[in-house]
Amino acid sequence: MKYPETVVRLRAPLVVDRYGHQASDWGNAAELTVENVQVQPSSSVEPVEAGRTAVITHMRLLTPIGTDLDALSTDRFRWAGAVWSVDGEVARHKSPSTGAVHHVEVMLKRVAG
Repeated sequence: MKYPETVVRLRAPLVVDRYGHQASDWGNAAELTVENVQVQPSSSVEPVEAGRTAVITHMRLLTPIGTDLDALSTDRFRWAGAVWSVDGEVARHKSPSTGAVHHVEVMLKRVAG
């Protein structure tokens, strides 16, 4: 099955910041175009916070059966004109009969406002 979406995986190199801590350098992130995935709506919430109107949206990125995805919990994805953070761990579902990757699910999150 061929899925209709294309996303761009963003992976930032680690650098040492001015405080001596490792930090992600998103300005120099490596980009990898990933075709034939599916992105599905998952949830959307509007938390109540004084002085702020925010919307937190979650999407689920899926690979076709038999397709692994080079994705880490520290990556970001560009899709539909926005940059989405990976929310949680990348789920690699395995086939019970072979143990090979059956498909991959990545929860994406975007906070606006």
